[in-house]
Amino acid sequence: MSVLRVLNKNMAKKNQLLSATVDGNRIRLYDAQTGSLVKWINVNKPIISSPVVAGDRLTVQVQTNAGQRHMHIYKLPGGTLSMMIPS
Repeated sequence: MSVLRVLNKNMAKKNQLLSATVDGNRIRLYDAQTGSLVKWINVNKPIISSPVVAGDRLTVQVQTNAGQRHMHIYKLPGGTLSMMIPS
């Protein structure tokens, strides 16, 4: 499990501690203080690494149908894909 402290705009600029876990082809983001689910990120490819959180980014490695591996980098806390790097 990876943990990240981010500034959540929806909570009156209160710091929020997030944790990330993998569930099949999805990443779950939880509020680590309350345990409540904050967001699902659908990857639509098999995730082959644990999520790594650094700053406001979340990184996982995925495998394509052709067997290639790509690194997906998501912007947090929104969960939008910001970069995909072939590895």
